[in-house]
Amino acid sequence: MLPSDLKSRLEIASHIGAFAIAVCYVAGFMVVTFSNASYGIVGFGLLRAKVLSAGILFSIFLVFPMLQSARAFSLFGFLSPLPLEPAKEMPKAESDFYSRGVRLLDYFISSWATVFIICPFVFVKVDFRRSYLLINFSFLIVAFIVTHKSHVHFSKSPGYCFIASVGMILLGVGSLALIKKWDSVLLLIWFLVIGSYIHDLDASVKEPRILRDEVNWFWTLLIIIGVISFFTIAFYPKILPQFGGGKPIEATFQFANSSPIDGTTKTKGWIVDEVDGGYYILLTPEDRKSIFIPKPLVSAVYFESK
Repeated sequence: MLPSDLKSRLEIASHIGAFAIAVCYVAGFMVVTFSNASYGIVGFGLLRAKVLSAGILFSIFLVFPMLQSARAFSLFGFLSPLPLEPAKEMPKAESDFYSRGVRLLDYFISSWATVFIICPFVFVKVDFRRSYLLINFSFLIVAFIVTHKSHVHFSKSPGYCFIASVGMILLGVGSLALIKKWDSVLLLIWFLVIGSYIHDLDASVKEPRILRDEVNWFWTLLIIIGVISFFTIAFYPKILPQFGGGKPIEATFQFANSSPIDGTTKTKGWIVDEVDGGYYILLTPEDRKSIFIPKPLVSAVYFESK
């Protein structure tokens, strides 16, 4: 490789990296802003590590469904691990419609497995009851059988394969709702929502004319804000801070004098955020309005203290 080519590629890579960090930081800023606003916090510093970690976490939640959707539907040059022959003696448009249903089950299976793996990191109180484990493994086994049969018999019976695939998806969501695993249901909905947007993005990448002439930027902006808000409300407050999340940290505050809250020398609370001037805390995890404690009043903080 010539030095000039290497320099050109490094410049392009540095520009892409800088743009990715900027987008990540803006997304993290919006996530932290929306989350703090839900507790009544309206002002905080801009340049903080918490903002970048929230942006990285949001990016990871985007990458998982994007890559899985690209593989399942052969987008962005990815090849599907399970090729699907077109239906015989059927118009191409109708065959493509039925094939999307079968591929949707492929995507749903990978999303289901990913949700089962990452749930212990996203939601701390994970219930590994026998019924939950039985439903997870039973669904994966049956879904693998259905998707294998659908790929084998699709060219002959596309309609039946489509119905079986969609039915398995509804059965999976319904089984989790039946045992009230709403956290897993929300994650699956997140995967389905993000996966659906990837199709529009793939078309725009293949034909820049669509991005220039046909994209409604107003609705695109609303969709971006909606996706960030969904992530902020459904997931961010439940993820531990060591993973970049915004779950309040349990702590006990030791005051130099009496507590400004209840007059004692110690106060138990849950830290929502920490700024240069003090701490924003909740008295109970269910509170929606935070209390600000200035740092000069605090002599010690016992984290995760019972």
